[in-house]
Amino acid sequence: MDLNDILSRAWDFTVKLTRDIGNLIILFVLNLIPIVDLVFVGYCARIIRLGDSIDEPPRMTGFWDAFVDGLKVFFAALIYAFIPLLIVGVSLFPLVFRRGMVIWQRFPLQVFFIGVALWGSLLATVIGFLLFIVGAMGIIHMIKTGSFAKAFAVTEILSLIGEVGWGRYLGWLIVMYILSLVVASLNSIHWIVFAIASVFYAVFVARSAHYIYPRRSELVGNPLGRLEVAYE
Repeated sequence: MDLNDILSRAWDFTVKLTRDIGNLIILFVLNLIPIVDLVFVGYCARIIRLGDSIDEPPRMTGFWDAFVDGLKVFFAALIYAFIPLLIVGVSLFPLVFRRGMVIWQRFPLQVFFIGVALWGSLLATVIGFLLFIVGAMGIIHMIKTGSFAKAFAVTEILSLIGEVGWGRYLGWLIVMYILSLVVASLNSIHWIVFAIASVFYAVFVARSAHYIYPRRSELVGNPLGRLEVAYE
């Protein structure tokens, strides 16, 4: 399945949200409320996990189970973001807390701390980008297998990306990122427009994530420790 097919099928699935307006309103409300929005995240995880067993967005049921799934996704993403956030925090610390620091008045140190902040931010961006590439597939892998630890099984994750094809996978990530910018820009029109669009966007991402994940006919540990994965 090429990227165009993935996006087309995901779109066909997503527009079926309009078949059940009551369910769409529930998803819209869930997505608006902080903390409670983790239920909506869990709903999207459910779409990924159910895969081909559903041909349209399911009704929102099992709120607690969805909340737990949403928490797992949140903590997995937080762990992946920890290192870049730590680098940014350490590199920006002297700039943020410079008031009252006598040492800050020395010009060479000012230049040094500004340089540390710039290089730290650049390093965090590069590391964050690399972790994002691994983490996105890792979270999908976690959802598909039902194991939180699989979100960080780097060897398996890289194997899965290799089966998908790096070009196809990176193309998918780029498309999702561009769409996220488009959706975010809708906030300038009205927050309600943005909120509604974000529900459709999240479901679209979830369904396309299912398609980008290799169809696993077998998962066996052979003598070489390799994963036999089939991708359609």
